[in-house]
Amino acid sequence: MRPSDFPRDRKFHTAGPAFIEDGRAHLRRYADVRRAMLDTEGVEFSQDNSYLFPETETYHIAFDFVWATGQRTKDGRTGRHAALSNVLKRWFSPRAIRGISEQVERDAAALLREIVEKGTGKTDLASEFAYPLAMRTIMTMLGLPMQSGPWLAEHITSFVSLPMAEQVLPAPQEVEDFLWDVIHVRQRGDSQGQLIDVLIAAWTTEAITGRELLGALFGMAEAGNDSTAASIANLLAVVAEDGLLPEAAERRDDDAWVRCAVEESLRFVPSFPAGLSHTVTEVRLVDGIVVPADTPVSLWFSAANRDPNVFNKPDTFDHARWPNPHMGFGVGFHRCLGAELARLEMRRGFRAALRALPGLDLDRTEPFERTAGMVDNVMAPFEFDQQAAQALLP
Repeated sequence: MRPSDFPRDRKFHTAGPAFIEDGRAHLRRYADVRRAMLDTEGVEFSQDNSYLFPETETYHIAFDFVWATGQRTKDGRTGRHAALSNVLKRWFSPRAIRGISEQVERDAAALLREIVEKGTGKTDLASEFAYPLAMRTIMTMLGLPMQSGPWLAEHITSFVSLPMAEQVLPAPQEVEDFLWDVIHVRQRGDSQGQLIDVLIAAWTTEAITGRELLGALFGMAEAGNDSTAASIANLLAVVAEDGLLPEAAERRDDDAWVRCAVEESLRFVPSFPAGLSHTVTEVRLVDGIVVPADTPVSLWFSAANRDPNVFNKPDTFDHARWPNPHMGFGVGFHRCLGAELARLEMRRGFRAALRALPGLDLDRTEPFERTAGMVDNVMAPFEFDQQAAQALLP
């Protein structure tokens, strides 16, 4: 498998007319996906979890996170999206993101030093760099205990790797118990001004429910770990596949070059290939296809990002493509809250790897792997000039 290969049927990677298969509608055109994502009031499409589950049904706490809520519920009540977004959004403002940038750089440098000190000149930049960097960043921002990061990451990876039908099953009790234990410990101590403290305050004032508190903690940890980590690994891998790493190393301090490469990797290999939605009413799409009311819908960002009506030569990785209106982070009010944090981690991680690992390239003696799931997780074997890297250590 190459980094640019897609781990599913190609029809989910190709822009084209919508189709219905096994009771689910699949939208693949850029215009169709955008139409669904921009339906703020839920007139035609809704991502609210009330369309997925009866009120009596128990489901995974991830579906009480902001990404699975809308402005209106299925029975017409005010949805929970605005309330949840208002608690979270200031933590992902440009000022807040700048505040964590030095921490990202320190963590990236420490992880890369460990790679060099192994002395092998080889590394899986996904498992040894991208995933631990992303987990350290989100655990710091959330205020969750760092020592629990690897354990929580295993549960997150298990969740996002499940088939869609199984992702709705309740979270393992040990995950919910862990989160409640952390919450109760924080309640007994002084607030440290981290996101968990803000969420606990919102819960104690009944601005959010207990399940929404758990959903926010798990959802932020999930999005900040697997989605961001896969995006960092994808960036390094597709740039390497195109033979651009030597140029990237020379231009790593060129903000425009790095920005364009980051955005193009998000278009070309989105780590989160599809969003979930539901038709509120019968929907007639531009090409005449009719999707019945109350139909579950997959919004294929991976296909929309290759729509030739929007992108010139969409199947080509163009590191200088600009502008780049991709949907790697969604669009509209369901655009990923942590998009700018993920971009920061991608830029800083990319530059740090190029600086610390001279001669970096894909290790073509080992297989590159991409596993299909809610988030497409990767294994990314690389090699580098061990002697030159060792010489750079302070």
